[in-house]
Amino acid sequence: MLVNGLPQLRPCGLPSGRIRFIGPLLGGLRATVPGFPFDRLAGRRVLVGSFGTVFARRPQWLRALAEAFRGSDWTLVLATGSVPVTALGPLPGNVLACPFVPQQDLLRHADALLTHGGMNSVLEAAHAGVPMLVRPRSREQRRTALRVAELGAGAVLERVGALRAGLERLVGHADTADRVREFSMLVRAAPAVAEAADQLLQLAHPRRMG
Repeated sequence: MLVNGLPQLRPCGLPSGRIRFIGPLLGGLRATVPGFPFDRLAGRRVLVGSFGTVFARRPQWLRALAEAFRGSDWTLVLATGSVPVTALGPLPGNVLACPFVPQQDLLRHADALLTHGGMNSVLEAAHAGVPMLVRPRSREQRRTALRVAELGAGAVLERVGALRAGLERLVGHADTADRVREFSMLVRAAPAVAEAADQLLQLAHPRRMG
């Protein structure tokens, strides 16, 4: 069985048989947003907010995120998904909202990621060495969020009202950088996509690959 993840993030109840963990699914193709204003991130602390495509977020919730950063020295890059940006109303000047964002590229500029706790986002952030605030929506995501917090690579966000304080506490903690670096090393050492492809080919054509 091939599992996108790490043993350290292993979900409860996963069978203990022949499991092969695969690291982040990073390839040559990645999401791009033509004309994205990366220049607006220069010299700013950057939080990327990205919440996957399975669970839709309400405009009011996204609006509350944006308002939490009004007047701060942070720039919030917010992926709204299926929610039209116009549904959020006027946004603070330090908030960039798009339906989709170039997450892998943005993580190179980010000081933190606000995520739902999907495995792809968690592994991408860890690979980039970026700490996470995790606001889970499902049981699996909550388990992942708790493990990320236990590893010291992030924290669980229970409510939007605690966002700013939780973020400052996370990025300002003396141990965060070291713990994130350790987690990043684990992710970078995990088998890559190419190895997963080889494993699948071996299963499909054992004689040819042997």
